[in-house]
Amino acid sequence: MNAVLIVLVVLGFGAFWALRRLRLYPCRASEWRYAFAAAHRDQREALHGARVNRRAVEGEQRRHLARAREHVEVIEQRGRQRARTLEAERRRLLRPGRGAAVGPRVGQLRLHEHVLVFMKEAPEGEEASAGIDEELPLADLAIGFSDAREHLFLHVTRQDGTHRTATFPRAEHRETAVRHFRDRIHNQVLAERAFRESARERTAEIDAELQQLQSDTAAQREQAHLEATALGETQRADPRLLRALADWEAQCDVWQKLTGRRPRDP
Repeated sequence: MNAVLIVLVVLGFGAFWALRRLRLYPCRASEWRYAFAAAHRDQREALHGARVNRRAVEGEQRRHLARAREHVEVIEQRGRQRARTLEAERRRLLRPGRGAAVGPRVGQLRLHEHVLVFMKEAPEGEEASAGIDEELPLADLAIGFSDAREHLFLHVTRQDGTHRTATFPRAEHRETAVRHFRDRIHNQVLAERAFRESARERTAEIDAELQQLQSDTAAQREQAHLEATALGETQRADPRLLRALADWEAQCDVWQKLTGRRPRDP
């Protein structure tokens, strides 16, 4: 069984080799000697040399042209990547989220870089908070302090003028700690307003950069297209290509006169 398989494999390779040889060196069915016989080796080598030379010149030109076209794609990729980076920065500036916590939570209030959070009151008998009740953008807030005999108060004024008060029992919170927390909120409000002003300026810069980037990328892409087109035209007039094509056609003419069959293009 193994011997039969080996024979079949050898015959298969032999048939493949013969068919490929006839494709490279076509001839009439009655004149296969032109494709296989040693007497016609010189004619085959001349045809093979012309074929190899033409393939080499055309292959080199294709590689150069491919690199020129890849340069166009590189320009576009760089433009897209830069645009994505700028747009991501713009989104972060316009929608910064809560930001990191600024100090520990005090009572029902938790201060972040960009918002003041009112936590829900924990149900009676439970210590854990029931979650977030309200988030207030810091830049729009005003904060005030007042006190009474048993409680301390932080009064928050929203952008629309409405108020909300956080209450701190004196039994649980020192007045100095609440006052310091009021100051921390006030300072963070100022920092947030400065951040927003800086964000507006940077956003305007990003919009201008994106517009300029689009213009620059389009100009660079057009220039790269022109260079690739010019390279293609230069290649078609390349003396090496013209000589290789002429030699190939001449050898094909010789082979056709000899065998009656014209070789296919390489």
